[in-house]
Amino acid sequence: IFGLVIDPMSEGFRIAGTFKDGTVKQKYSASVNVSGGTKSFSWQVVDGKLPDGLKLKKKSSGKTAVISGTLKTAGTYEFTLQAADKNNLITTKNFTVKVSPVMSFEGSFVNSSVNESYSRSINISGGNAPYKFTVSNLNKLTKAGLTLKESDSGITLSGKLAKAGTY
Repeated sequence: IFGLVIDPMSEGFRIAGTFKDGTVKQKYSASVNVSGGTKSFSWQVVDGKLPDGLKLKKKSSGKTAVISGTLKTAGTYEFTLQAADKNNLITTKNFTVKVSPVMSFEGSFVNSSVNESYSRSINISGGNAPYKFTVSNLNKLTKAGLTLKESDSGITLSGKLAKAGTY
């Protein structure tokens, strides 16, 4: 005859929460919590690797684990966190954090002359796409004969300048 005893505290013992993505050179701090189990708790990474520059710490209550630091290297980091309680109950959860390179801009807008065709682009790389563009004086630019076109990688200002001015 065999018997199985299930500790009622183990039911529902799990890690809850997610970690957000980030960008190189960005300060980062995010946390997850454990529910169920018996105080006190320990935390560790049991598989994979935290993003470069981040460390795992537990808050004083032990129910919360914080990953914080400054992100150093772009890449996709997969890791497994483990929480153990006072009675050696163990729970794990897999996480993925994507670290994007720093956003950079290439290109510039230059001066032009009236009735001259104009087309200049600014391309963006790095960061966390999709990008959102805001252009001041867009209304003045369109009245001057230029149009703004957005793409996944940047913006292009083109057209034929109808009137002189500073925009």
